[in-house]
Amino acid sequence: MPSLYCKSLWIKASDKWCKFLLYYNRGMGKEVERLKEVEERVKGLERDNRELAKQGAINQRALVTLREELVSDKLKTQQRENELEWLAHELEMRVLNQDTSPQSDEETPDNR
Repeated sequence: MPSLYCKSLWIKASDKWCKFLLYYNRGMGKEVERLKEVEERVKGLERDNRELAKQGAINQRALVTLREELVSDKLKTQQRENELEWLAHELEMRVLNQDTSPQSDEETPDNR
């Protein structure tokens, strides 16, 4: 038969164990709350990440379109510059031909 002393020791040990479990349980409750907050933050960050990924894809498509338009505009500009150079050359040739033509002042249609 257990002695009174043993029962007393068992009760004290059980009391300490219960106090420890209560303390541990409070700590776990705080940890659970902290983890719930972290979970909410992670969910928010994941939503933000999805939105940023969508926006990044939209921006990437816009960038590709803008690059294509830039290349197209550069080609058009180059073509216009080439045409302008050709027209300037043609004009210069006509001016030179007029200066060297053997027409006299009487033959010009302005003097009629």
